[in-house]
Amino acid sequence: MSNDYYPASLPVPTIGGGYAPYGLGNPGYPLATLPRPDGCAQLAHLALLGAVVGGAVATARNLDPMLLGELPATRALTEVGRTALSAGVATALAGAAAAAITEQGPLRLGILFATSAAALFALGRFAPGKTA
Repeated sequence: MSNDYYPASLPVPTIGGGYAPYGLGNPGYPLATLPRPDGCAQLAHLALLGAVVGGAVATARNLDPMLLGELPATRALTEVGRTALSAGVATALAGAAAAAITEQGPLRLGILFATSAAALFALGRFAPGKTA
């Protein structure tokens, strides 16, 4: 069996050959040179993660009443969308606040928790149909 088709089977060049051998530890390896995501991309990923988790929680909460006929499907779907959007916004705000203040540790978790709770409270308080 030959390994002619695999990059790992390429011959290692001699020292001073003008190019670097492929290897995972080599900075010249193509996968190691991928650009790092910027802050906006990380916030978008956080928002998407928050929206998925929030939507899953809302779906689990509304599925049983919908199946029993206590909640119309359109209202359940509206609640899932509203909760997913609120959770995504709150997660992005919390991630931005935590990244601005600290990089790691229990303080970051506290900032994430407090900011997301405050954002969800504010979004829920001033939602359509609520009286302030």
